[in-house]
Amino acid sequence: MTAATITSRIQTADPSHEVVVLTASDAETYVSSFSAIAAVTVGGNTDSATPVKATFSESTVTIQGAAAGLKDEVVTLDIWGHKK
Repeated sequence: MTAATITSRIQTADPSHEVVVLTASDAETYVSSFSAIAAVTVGGNTDSATPVKATFSESTVTIQGAAAGLKDEVVTLDIWGHKK
């Protein structure tokens, strides 16, 4: 699996919440600082962005295009989980 490129991390006051802006293509991954992810939302950052979806297992999120292939799109992940 190839890692998505981290564009920025957004500070949150909630220790169970992580926000990361990535440049991602289909099947690229992001490894969270959480040992167990509870929920993830993902969204494209432009009006013309390809619809995206995210799946997760343990501390890894995989980003996919919802229909057409995702290629170098800027996306934001909102992740909720539990620290190690």
